[in-house]
Amino acid sequence: MKNWLRNNYKNYICLFVVFPLLGIVSILFNNANFGSDAIFCLNQGVSVALKLPLGVVNIMLNCLFFIIMIFFNRKAIGVGTILMMVLLGVFIDLMMMVNFIPDLGKLKDTLEPILYVVLQVAYVLTALVIGGFAISLYIYANRGVSPFEGVLIRVSEVTRIPFWACKIINDIIFYIIGFVLGGTIGIGSIIAAILYGPSISIFGKMWKKIDFLGEYKNEEIK
Repeated sequence: MKNWLRNNYKNYICLFVVFPLLGIVSILFNNANFGSDAIFCLNQGVSVALKLPLGVVNIMLNCLFFIIMIFFNRKAIGVGTILMMVLLGVFIDLMMMVNFIPDLGKLKDTLEPILYVVLQVAYVLTALVIGGFAISLYIYANRGVSPFEGVLIRVSEVTRIPFWACKIINDIIFYIIGFVLGGTIGIGSIIAAILYGPSISIFGKMWKKIDFLGEYKNEEIK
């Protein structure tokens, strides 16, 4: 037990840093009123349709995809998968309750149009930077994939369609469902679609170079 704690405690500290950061990302996307990434758009749409808090919806959808993972990609499940399924939604609702980031939608009539758009772009870009940092840290901690990612990985394996292509198709479906149900799609959605992946990749390379968890100690850093 002591050896397990000594070998793994840093990984789980990383996970518990990730969830509050992703909660902040959700607030930024929500309060930008400018569009978001596909998963948040889906969460937002279901939240509007069912009149439930965003965090509760996030937990519901994660549970749904987790059940699918159990049947089709059980080997990818880890402690991090369970924590992502349960805790992310909790932190989203906690952050929404605190709501320390101004809602631009409510300030639209009080701001100059140019300033309003600049702030919207700033919110989305900040969300992408924080989100890229947090998601890459979650991946680096290497304690299981998220339910959404786990299902996509399996779909890619079964269909032999590259993961990136599966992700694009998945995002389009999520955007459509989210928008129909009441989610927001805008220029921010396009920005997120283009820049979120590179943001995660850049921070992922940073973790690989720093490697304070020793996950890449036997690999050559490129």
